[in-house]
Amino acid sequence: TEIDGQLAEDEGLPVTSGVLIRGDDVSGQPGVIAGGPADKAGLRDGDILVAIDGKPIDATHQLDVALLGHEPGDVIDLTVRRGNRTIHKEVTLGVRPADTLQ
Repeated sequence: TEIDGQLAEDEGLPVTSGVLIRGDDVSGQPGVIAGGPADKAGLRDGDILVAIDGKPIDATHQLDVALLGHEPGDVIDLTVRRGNRTIHKEVTLGVRPADTLQ
């Protein structure tokens, strides 16, 4: 879920931009699929992706656009907010499981 000022305020998030990993309340599907690329990278529901390779993820620099120049197998550096900490994760991109494509 893309974060904007309103979502950040409503959810009490520590940042006002980025992408919040969370599941779908309607389907009950988690944001991080067991065995999927995000799970293998150590990401969790509730993590906030704030940058890829040092470039911020925000309304101007969206996640899907930032990933356009990459392919499965590429290694990227993700900056992630987890609670009150900022962590870096080196992630090898994979392929999204077919049942989650929309």
